[in-house]
Amino acid sequence: GLRMLTRVLSVGQEHYPENLRRCFVLNAPSFFSMGWSAVTSVLSESTVAKIHIFRDDGGDEVGDCLGGNDVVKEIDL
Repeated sequence: GLRMLTRVLSVGQEHYPENLRRCFVLNAPSFFSMGWSAVTSVLSESTVAKIHIFRDDGGDEVGDCLGGNDVVKEIDL
């Protein structure tokens, strides 16, 4: 399964290198880091830099990305 996942990620990165602006993984469980270390080995540094992983709701960083914490409260995430 992990080999297939890395293959899919590398194909996507090869054909759509700048398709991702930013990615937030929220409420990531503690075991997520084990799989993440394997996935990062096939991703470029620029792609990895766009992915932000949080064990909580992401707080201010997610709020800033969406236009401020007031906007987040309005859409009731």
